[in-house]
Amino acid sequence: MRYFIILMFVCSTVQAKAYKCEVNGKTIYQQIPCAGAGKEIELNDNFSQADYNAAQKRISDHQAQISAQQKIDDDAAEKLRKEAIDYYTLRTRQSVAISEQRQADELRRQSAAIAEQNRILLLRAK
Repeated sequence: MRYFIILMFVCSTVQAKAYKCEVNGKTIYQQIPCAGAGKEIELNDNFSQADYNAAQKRISDHQAQISAQQKIDDDAAEKLRKEAIDYYTLRTRQSVAISEQRQADELRRQSAAIAEQNRILLLRAK
């Protein structure tokens, strides 16, 4: 029963008609007859094997182009991702280096202050 319904659906789509209508100066195509002046158009469903093969080749070529472009896009996105990681890694290292430099400067200042205090204490002790 299921196959019968599917077969009827397929047959009904094969027998579909198309109409070319003019509406407000625009040409439209539809499956129902036009309200005003319009005409039924013949649908050509008699394609040769060569036509079918050519269409399949165009589809295959188009899919190959899409795949190639997707690969290019993916490669570019990966390159940008790596560059962003490198940039933020560099920025982090720069921040750490600046902090360490400030800390070293402060330790030098403190060391100089302690050395000065020790010098003064030694002078007083004499």
